[in-house]
Amino acid sequence: TKELDGVFQKISSFQFEYFKEMIPEEFKELWQEGTQGGKHIIKLCGAGGGGFLLGISKDESLPKNAFFLGK
Repeated sequence: TKELDGVFQKISSFQFEYFKEMIPEEFKELWQEGTQGGKHIIKLCGAGGGGFLLGISKDESLPKNAFFLGK
């Protein structure tokens, strides 16, 4: 899982840098915290105008709903 975490971290950083306009505003701060601190990883998934965000964390102190923003 260590190697997989490293790959996801690289993808997340790449997406944050090059696909920032596709990331909803309310997730940008949380996303950046993850890429800098390494406690969680957020990744864009899907293609063609639809999709979702995948949030991964091993930090059990992070609330289970930390990635669910909005209503």
